[in-house]
Amino acid sequence: MNKNKRKKHLSISNHLTKSYLMMFPLFIVSFFAVVIFGTAISSGWLQGSNIEPQYRAETLIRADIRDIDVSNVTSADGGAAVIFEDGKVQELGGRSLFKKSTLTKPEWTDFLTKVESPKGKYVYSVTYNEQEQFWLVVGFPVSVRILLSVATNVDSAGYSNALILYVTTLLILLIVLIFSAWIYAKYSAKAFIAPLRKLCSMVKRITRGEYKMEVDEGLSGEFLWLKNDIYKLSNELNQEKILREKLENDKKQMLMDISHDLRNPIATIMGYAETLSTSEEMDDEKRNRYANVIFRNTIRANDLMNDLFTYTKLDHANFKPTFEQSDICEFIRKQVSQFFSEFEIAGIEPEFEIPEKEIMIPFDSKLLERAFANLLTNSMKYNPAGTKLTLSLTEEKDIVQIVIADDGIGMEKSVAKNIFEPFVRSDKVRNSETGGSGLGLAITSKIIKAHKGSIEIETAPGKGCRFIIRLNKK
Repeated sequence: MNKNKRKKHLSISNHLTKSYLMMFPLFIVSFFAVVIFGTAISSGWLQGSNIEPQYRAETLIRADIRDIDVSNVTSADGGAAVIFEDGKVQELGGRSLFKKSTLTKPEWTDFLTKVESPKGKYVYSVTYNEQEQFWLVVGFPVSVRILLSVATNVDSAGYSNALILYVTTLLILLIVLIFSAWIYAKYSAKAFIAPLRKLCSMVKRITRGEYKMEVDEGLSGEFLWLKNDIYKLSNELNQEKILREKLENDKKQMLMDISHDLRNPIATIMGYAETLSTSEEMDDEKRNRYANVIFRNTIRANDLMNDLFTYTKLDHANFKPTFEQSDICEFIRKQVSQFFSEFEIAGIEPEFEIPEKEIMIPFDSKLLERAFANLLTNSMKYNPAGTKLTLSLTEEKDIVQIVIADDGIGMEKSVAKNIFEPFVRSDKVRNSETGGSGLGLAITSKIIKAHKGSIEIETAPGKGCRFIIRLNKK
């Protein structure tokens, strides 16, 4: 058993021990109640009500023994007998009340003496027929009897002192019981009400949006477990609150970045367009140069809007890729072949390691085409001529791993850790002349995650970049 479990069991044991101690006064009260109730039964306060009047000897007695009806007695699990003057016993039916057929006078006298004794196993009623000179005895067995008796004798010389002592003892007992009940109430308030107030306070703070809480060590037992659950809930809600705030801040930052990136090309377009429309003395070469600037900035603004639309679509909760079982090796070959001319123009030295066999996996070809285009374009855009670019594909048990690596300029780790966030660029420059929209790698990450895959980067300044993509085979 580990330490946490041992502590939990000890806490339960201590809690139960305290509960038993608190219940002790109630046990005393209950004990005396049972004793008093048993005394009432044994004293005849309640016992008499257990025997219906028609079952008693004085009700059943008749002058002629043959006329005595004991059917009700026998049906009620009792017995009846007649005792004559000479001690002879005649059982009338039901339980046998006497073990002998004849009683001596001392035995009969002893029986009559003990008829009213609370210690007997039977409850008897006895009556005498003077005319025929016999006794009728009716008896019923006692199920349970608790004995407590108090005898007094006013003729005793010590009666007054004994009575005072007896009453004093009862009063002391009563005071002890009242004090125990008071202690129990105080402990209950401390052991139950106070912890509940603390827990209620924690819940109220959560409802007010105060999720960050200090650890309170003032609780134990089941209250400690409940407090830990509430504390855990508050931490989870606090994390969600932090995440919501981060998402809100990211959204605001994203809007600012979009505004910034759109403002530059639009401002350029407006300025050059105004110059073209108002200038009357402009030669054709300058006019064509201005028109080319307007065209390039129009393309940049359009690319930014398209990337933003794609990113927003991928980020939507209802977006689902269209998966088809296809050969990922053949797909990669086609993607690479489309960039051969661009590699040559940029001075990039490509090297590929793609298996010749078929590897069938489910993927959305249009989305993956966009993802790989972004990665390959970035390698060409941000690295100088002479950079070596390698692309390899390896098959493992449940995944396909694709690695796109270069030995170019690389990037700082502080930038790399956020490179898949929107509007993060490795060159940290935000203008219309350098860098892309800042959404390319964010879109790539969204596409890979939509395929339930993963993408990560390994990089360092001057060491190039290594993108590792893992896609599930099923």
